[in-house]
Amino acid sequence: MGIFPRSGSKKKDRSETIGILREKARRGDGKRYTISKICAVFGITRQGYYQYNKRAKRREENEKRLIEQMKRIRTLMPGIGGKKMFSMIKGGDKENELLGIGRDKFLRILRENGLLNKRISRKRGPGTNSRDTRTVYPNLKKNKDITHINEVIESDITAIRVKEGYKPLAICMDVYSRKILGWELTTNWSASEVVKALREAEKESGHNLQESIHHSDQGSQYGSKVYGEVSKSFGMIGSMSRKGTPTDAAHIERLNRTLKREFNLRRKFTTFDEAKEAVYMAVLIYNEMRPHWSLNLRTPSQVYEAGTKLISEPNPFRATPSMG
Repeated sequence: MGIFPRSGSKKKDRSETIGILREKARRGDGKRYTISKICAVFGITRQGYYQYNKRAKRREENEKRLIEQMKRIRTLMPGIGGKKMFSMIKGGDKENELLGIGRDKFLRILRENGLLNKRISRKRGPGTNSRDTRTVYPNLKKNKDITHINEVIESDITAIRVKEGYKPLAICMDVYSRKILGWELTTNWSASEVVKALREAEKESGHNLQESIHHSDQGSQYGSKVYGEVSKSFGMIGSMSRKGTPTDAAHIERLNRTLKREFNLRRKFTTFDEAKEAVYMAVLIYNEMRPHWSLNLRTPSQVYEAGTKLISEPNPFRATPSMG
């Protein structure tokens, strides 16, 4: 290091240099080179030197605790972004013990400890077959101002990869709160299996989906007689995206990407049971723990349970809200 270290911080450099000189004094003429005399050379008091070291030690201990918290969150949500992790820890750090630092330093600590994710390319699994669609509903979601829970339920099927091939994961999400109300990972792509997610969603809503818009793509499962009969029995109104226009169902498309990326559901599972357990944990953490920019950094469950219209608040990190 040499006798004059360079850390980028004048106070830190000064403290380290004093420490080095102090150690040299201990090994040599301790009376001639006292800590008071060394501090005087740098224009600080002995008390100031010890106070700085005490604060530095406390910061170091807090940083270690912060890194442990980062690792715990990364284990639960492998793909969550650094900015969103910052908001999670800051929200739970009421006394500002762990996070008495800015966002840039937080991201630097993530990067230095190998905890900052790299952006990954999107890979698509097999899609659903829309050629056999029996019923096509008009797009009732387009340009709709969604103001409360259960107003629009968006559904989709995404592929989960297991050793024996791709398996369908059917999801039903409340668009207003972004909460996953129902899901079903099954071994075949039939409508009778996919509709189980809708049955679960209706139950989770407290049997309160009357006059709700059910929006989906034009996949054969959603246009089938089986699916249509179940949704109508709940009093729901059918709505479908235009063919080849995923932006018509942008919320559920974004949800699928989040589950694959942040919760690593894109990986290949050894068994079907392993995949089902991973989906269960991902949905639980997504609903109960993961904050959303578009929900003013609240979780889907918090917004769904409140059931009230979001109050517009400034987002500290983005100029405009997103659908994440």
